Amino acid sequence: MELHSMEQALQRITGLLGDIPSWSSLFSFLPSELQDGLVGRSALAATFAASLELVRLGRVEIRQSGPFEQIYLRAAPAGSRDEEK
Repeated sequence: MELHSMEQALQRITGLLGDIPSWSSLFSFLPSELQDGLVGRSALAATFAASLELVRLGRVEIRQSGPFEQIYLRAAPAGSRDEEK
């Protein structure tokens, strides 16, 4: 069984960011075929880790209204993005 990697999640989020104009659930960045079972859990974990990396790079913003609430992402405003080195 092949698990979903963080690299795959980074590519997926980066590819979808331009198509998503405002806050979107972390789950919307998961491939629909990878939302169940062990592979689905690995996809969710990889997507969350990838989103944190993109926050660190200044490419996305992340929010959550409270513990165990939905996590939302959006592209960072253009003026706040750091250039990748």
